[in-house]
Amino acid sequence: MLKPMICAAVAAGFVTVAALSVQAGTMVPPGTSCKEAAKMAFPDDRKMRHHFKKSCKHNYKNAEKS
Repeated sequence: MLKPMICAAVAAGFVTVAALSVQAGTMVPPGTSCKEAAKMAFPDDRKMRHHFKKSCKHNYKNAEKS
């Protein structure tokens, strides 16, 4: 009983991580701040907006370094 539950939890975790990375990897239109892009992508979900904004800023800073 415990083994199938652990496998299901691991599978759900992989799906969640994949979904977050796809959303976080989206491009921000030129002239749009990360905050505005997060608001457009997730108008009703504050936690996802926060995560999107942080990952957007991180991606932007990494792009500047390259």
